[in-house]
Amino acid sequence: MSTHPRLAPAGLVVLSLVLAGCGVDSVQGIGEPTNDLDGNYVSEGAPGPPFRDGSEPIRLTLHDGEIAFTAACNHFSGRATWDDGVLRTSALGGTEMGCPGARQTQDDWMIEFFGSEPTIHSDGTDIRLRSGQDEVWFVPASQGRSGEPGNPDKPVSHG
Repeated sequence: MSTHPRLAPAGLVVLSLVLAGCGVDSVQGIGEPTNDLDGNYVSEGAPGPPFRDGSEPIRLTLHDGEIAFTAACNHFSGRATWDDGVLRTSALGGTEMGCPGARQTQDDWMIEFFGSEPTIHSDGTDIRLRSGQDEVWFVPASQGRSGEPGNPDKPVSHG
C-alpha cells in the first residue's frame, strides 16, 4: 500500500473516522469550522496540465468540518476548516485505485493543492481557491456547466 506524503497513514484515517463517528468535534490542529460555505461544488476550471480539455471537473464538498473531493479516479476526504480565509485540511485519506497516467497525475495534484492551505474567497455562492499560481473556481453543483457534475458522458472543458 503506497502512502502519499500528504496522506495520513491508514490507521490514522480509520482512527479519525471512528472519532468523528463518536461525536468528536475536532482533530488536533483543526479548530471549529464555520458552515457558511457548506455545500457541494463543481469546478468551473482547473489548471491544465494536469486537467486537460475533456477531463471531468473537480467535485468538492465542504460540510460541517469535513472536506471531500474527486475528479475522475480516487475519492479523498478529511477534516477541514475554512473560517479565516484559508482552507486547512487534516487527516486526508482516500481510495487507492490504480489510476491510468493522467488520472493519477490529477489525483496527486489535488492532494497537493487541497493540502497546501490555499486561500479561499467566496462571492456569495461561488468560491475561489488559490495556492501559488494555481487557482480553481467552484460553483454550486446544481449550477455546474453540464448540469450533472461528474457525468462521464458529458465532457467539460476547463479554461
